[in-house]
Amino acid sequence: MQVRPPEDIVIRALTGYSTRHPWKVIALWAVLGVVLSALAPTLIGRVTQNQTGDFLPKSYDSAAALEIAEEQFGVNPDATTVTMLVARSDGKALGAADQKRVEAEAAKLAQRRVIMPREDDRPKFLVPDRSQTPRIAPAIVAPDRSFELLSDSAAQFAAGVRSGP
Repeated sequence: MQVRPPEDIVIRALTGYSTRHPWKVIALWAVLGVVLSALAPTLIGRVTQNQTGDFLPKSYDSAAALEIAEEQFGVNPDATTVTMLVARSDGKALGAADQKRVEAEAAKLAQRRVIMPREDDRPKFLVPDRSQTPRIAPAIVAPDRSFELLSDSAAQFAAGVRSGP
């Protein structure tokens, strides 16, 4: 008598069951398809996000640096950076009054929560909330003072960018 490997026994059992009960197998695949389709928005969101360090082994220096940035400085390296260019409409250089107004507007923007729209036809538990409060602050002024950049303050802190008048 010949002894069959365990894989052969499993394959024979599966093919035997699927030929004896084809409608049960079809129903199982249909249920599996519906469940995976319902989970697709959550899974696709995880795949398409720009999570720069999640794939790195913890032993890598860059993974350790990302972890320190998050823990010590509150920097989220995966957050989308917001950058805005501010200039006068007449093309003149920014003056002290202009710069104060830019700082005031940046402070207002930094306090405003941006609510991301949700599609009504999807269950809320399947779609993560991407709403956020950007930490906008003046980042750098052009040497000729023709414009100023506003940026996410966490991103500018991480990059070490600071500017003055």
